[in-house]
Amino acid sequence: MKRNVFCAVLLMVALAIAAFSLGGCAQKLTDLSLSPKSSSGTGSSTSSSSSGSLDSASEKALKKWVADAQSGLPAEEQKYKSTYSSVTLTSEGDNTVVYTFTYVNQMDEATTKSGIDAAKSSIEPTVKNTLIPSLKSFGVKNPVAKYVYLNADGSVIDTLTYP
Repeated sequence: MKRNVFCAVLLMVALAIAAFSLGGCAQKLTDLSLSPKSSSGTGSSTSSSSSGSLDSASEKALKKWVADAQSGLPAEEQKYKSTYSSVTLTSEGDNTVVYTFTYVNQMDEATTKSGIDAAKSSIEPTVKNTLIPSLKSFGVKNPVAKYVYLNADGSVIDTLTYP
């Protein structure tokens, strides 16, 4: 359940960053609900065993964290369907959680990137103080958060990586 709170907060902050790029930051920020979705996950941590490598234990913990956190995405995706055609949460390697946002409409790349970059510092405290500790406590070694913003045609507008 704790992971879902962290996921929901982080997802909301990431959505707010993208809202800056659309020029509607004040309205989008006030529309954001930080209520987590309930999950059937147990919230227990996965610990590494002495017979497995740390990397495989970290990857296993990451995949479980992502699978559990994905339960809240459909509702959030519906809230922002006029902005994003899809919002996905995946894992990459043994330590990276990847949020990918695909815009519904083709956006001006330079303007959108400028808006995302301007809002980048607003997500950093949440990542450092909430997401990274959550992933660590779950057993992910050296966690990284990556946010990928895609244009409607699938081209990459911007990628933010923390820490």
